[in-house]
Amino acid sequence: MLIAAVVKHAYGVVGDSLNSRTGALKQAVWVFAFVCSVVLPVHAQQTDELQKQIQKLRQQYEQTTLELQQRIAAQEHQLTKENEPENLPRKRWSSRQVSACY
Repeated sequence: MLIAAVVKHAYGVVGDSLNSRTGALKQAVWVFAFVCSVVLPVHAQQTDELQKQIQKLRQQYEQTTLELQQRIAAQEHQLTKENEPENLPRKRWSSRQVSACY
C-alpha cells in the first residue's frame, strides 16, 4: 500500500497538486504566524527601549542646557559688575605726574 501511494505521488494524481499547494500554503501561513509572533513583540520591545533612551537623552540635554545658561548668566553678571565705574581700578598719580600737568 505504501508503494502504491509513492507511485501515485510520483506520477501525480488529479487533485494531488492542489493538495501539495494547500500544504505549502498552510506551511507558509504557519511560518508567517510564527515570524509575526516572535518578531513583532521583539520589535515593539526595541521601540520601547529606544523611546526610553531618547527620553533620557532629552532630559540630559535639558539639564546641561540649563546649567550652561546659569553659568553664562553668572559670567555676564560678574562682567557687568566689574565694568561698573565704582569697581574700575583708579589710577594713582605720583607727585611728579601731578606737577608735570601744571
